[in-house]
Amino acid sequence: MKQTVDARKDAFIAGRDIYISPEHARGNLRSPGIKGPAINTDYDRNRAVFIQYLNPEILACYGWPPGKATYRQILTNALRATRLAVLATDGALAFPVSYVYEAPYFPAYLREVRPLVAQGFISYISPYRSITDYGDSKIAEYRTDTQNPYTADATRRIRESDLQWMPRMGKSTAGEITSAWREALLPSGTLHPLVTESSARWGIQLTAASKIYEAVPDKLDGRAFVGRFVENSIGNPVKHREMSLIDIFISGRYISSYLRDTDANMMYDFDFGDLSCGLTASDPAFGGRLHSARRLERVLVWLGIRDYVLQVADWGELTALRAFPEFSVVMFAVYGEQTLHTLSEAIVQAGGRGRLTTADSFDAARSAIEKVATQLVAS
Repeated sequence: MKQTVDARKDAFIAGRDIYISPEHARGNLRSPGIKGPAINTDYDRNRAVFIQYLNPEILACYGWPPGKATYRQILTNALRATRLAVLATDGALAFPVSYVYEAPYFPAYLREVRPLVAQGFISYISPYRSITDYGDSKIAEYRTDTQNPYTADATRRIRESDLQWMPRMGKSTAGEITSAWREALLPSGTLHPLVTESSARWGIQLTAASKIYEAVPDKLDGRAFVGRFVENSIGNPVKHREMSLIDIFISGRYISSYLRDTDANMMYDFDFGDLSCGLTASDPAFGGRLHSARRLERVLVWLGIRDYVLQVADWGELTALRAFPEFSVVMFAVYGEQTLHTLSEAIVQAGGRGRLTTADSFDAARSAIEKVATQLVAS
């Protein structure tokens, strides 16, 4: 796969009860003397965007299981998602360093976004500055894998010095998933229906089935808290539907842990999969962190710049486009508290008698954005 770039030019609500601790001011902000729609202060363009759309475990939850047959399409989807993610932030795109080891298609992805890497817009999240040290620390967690990804010299496939390091502080992800797992097994928890169904199917008392699930973290014995290890630790047969629920639950906790520790935003609701793992934008715990990709695409269609953004523009043009203050005005209208009605009205007014002309160049795209931003500020 080859994407033209130019470095020179700038199922289920399984994870719905996830909690994130940082509190951010809520409400609207309108500067004195400035007209236009109030700004949702929860939408912070300075936050990095957490890249979950390259995670093998998350992709498998949405019908993209690991396998060479899917690598090309996964890469195509990821590059499309990255174009939207670049526009959704003024910050970096951040990925867990585990992708270097666990995602076979990741080196190809980095090659395709090399101009973003060169500009410092791609960061890896890790408690270790050294990617090799991180890999060494994970070997034991995957010791029972037929091919332990962490025993390979994955760093030879990338240039560590090219990437920005985003230190990760806080509790371990496995520890947080363990706490959430045990809480979810309680009668009021999201995983309790699994206990009830398993009890009936296995022909044992409810308390006995509950103990089997409660014992999973201990039986993992330091292995990674991922679906395949969990299934082996349960010991009894688990149906595919039940395992899907478990996988989404685990992935939802995994995402929430990273969003909290890195104070990042995340895009979801892509055309190739929701990829939210049960997290919802309406949950106040996320404080404006979750942003629909479909919503942004819809606005790009209205602006007449979707094809330009997704097919024509190079990475330098996209980062230059997002840097204009007019573009921030439009994006606050996309993800602010108000509906898209205000934005759609501004687009209609900016278009005059007809729709905005479909943009096929950087200047045309910028012109369309400037026209709409002017209408938003003046309305």
